[in-house]
Amino acid sequence: MKTIVGGGCQGVAKMTGRTYRLCIGSFDLIKGFAICVVIFGHIATLFDVRKLTWFYPVLIILEYLKTPIIPLFFIISGYGFAENKISTVIRKTVKSLILPYAVIMVCFCVLQPFFALLQGAEWRAAIEKSISIALAFLLGLPIPGKLLFGIRLSHCAIVWFLLTLFWAQNILNLILKIKNIAVQIVLLLLGAAAGYWLFQLEMTYYCIPHGLIATSYVYLGHVMKKYRIIQKAYSAERSFSAWIIGSVWVMIAVLYAQWGVFDLCYGKFSWFPVDYIGVMFLSVLLFAIGVILGQLDWRIFDLIQQIGGYSYWVFCIHSVEQKCLPWDKFIRATAEYPNVGFVLALVIKAVIITFFCKIVKRLNKERYRKKKQI
Repeated sequence: MKTIVGGGCQGVAKMTGRTYRLCIGSFDLIKGFAICVVIFGHIATLFDVRKLTWFYPVLIILEYLKTPIIPLFFIISGYGFAENKISTVIRKTVKSLILPYAVIMVCFCVLQPFFALLQGAEWRAAIEKSISIALAFLLGLPIPGKLLFGIRLSHCAIVWFLLTLFWAQNILNLILKIKNIAVQIVLLLLGAAAGYWLFQLEMTYYCIPHGLIATSYVYLGHVMKKYRIIQKAYSAERSFSAWIIGSVWVMIAVLYAQWGVFDLCYGKFSWFPVDYIGVMFLSVLLFAIGVILGQLDWRIFDLIQQIGGYSYWVFCIHSVEQKCLPWDKFIRATAEYPNVGFVLALVIKAVIITFFCKIVKRLNKERYRKKKQI
């Protein structure tokens, strides 16, 4: 068994003769699986999905999984969240979320115009592109197309997630200052409603509406840890009522996966607030499945756990290569063989992400060594 979160088990429950533990391995497996789905899905968007015949079964599964993946990340974030002083949480989230956001902004502003120049763009067009990207990042725009000073703005691409998580964690920290659970839930519901309203007004600056809605999922993860909900659910699995609740939960999750729409980036929902609640069922179901699979000693799961251990950096590196490298040229070059192109794109991304993750790992080791010397 892998090292336990916080130096000890987060709860143990007997289930059909087995001991289930919420350990680092379980969380890394869930995060690794989620980030793999994100990368696989982003590769699929580069191609004509109808021509990816080799991957059709996988793409069908992806269609069901793309909805709960981002809320699942928020739930996991909430599992590791602890209430603290307002200034402390702001300082931590600025360091862990806003600083990487700024670094990625610089990468986008430099690399996208650079590759545009390599492909024959004029200097003026490249500079305008850089300004467009910088303004979009400074305004925190997840959706392109807004006009400012006559410039059509770009967007902050995949890293809207970092801004959203920044708001969600800080808003949650404020809500947790109120100890009445009923009041906390009311505030969460009001926040989600406000986020939905801002989406209707197209007021998506700085991903504030995203953060207002995402706060509920971070809170859910926090509550699941505080009240040991997963552990208690496993220990109660033999009882009749637990079977009824579990069956209804799975049924709702499956039905929502079929008909629900929850695109937090673009603020697209099919029947809000049904989507707001439905995706919770689906995300928690995936979380529970991940915990169960985390108990299996399979080699492939060890690899996915390693990816999950670096999921944060994998996400950041992937966001840069996905939007900055000239993938359009690659797609044109492999247009006649899209299945082969898909495999090659996956290999290229894996090599890039692995290379930079190794650099990050080495830098972290060096920084840790220096701290010990001090």
